[in-house]
Amino acid sequence: MENGRYGGSNSGKLWRFGAYEVESSTGEVRKLGHRLKLAGQPLEVLLLLLERAGELVTREELRALLWPQDIHVDFE
Repeated sequence: MENGRYGGSNSGKLWRFGAYEVESSTGEVRKLGHRLKLAGQPLEVLLLLLERAGELVTREELRALLWPQDIHVDFE
């Protein structure tokens, strides 16, 4: 993660699962070839989970991804 945003090594990676495709370089999410609207925090979480498939992603890692250190939110 870089500056609270996802900056994984997935540049240009394409994931396919079921009827879905996610292209990390463009942030495009498609279902059966049709582009879906997904951006911002939901897209960042999806990219992190895809990059770390099969691994535990902690609550703290998600908090750090979604909100910069100087922002305090009730994450309970």
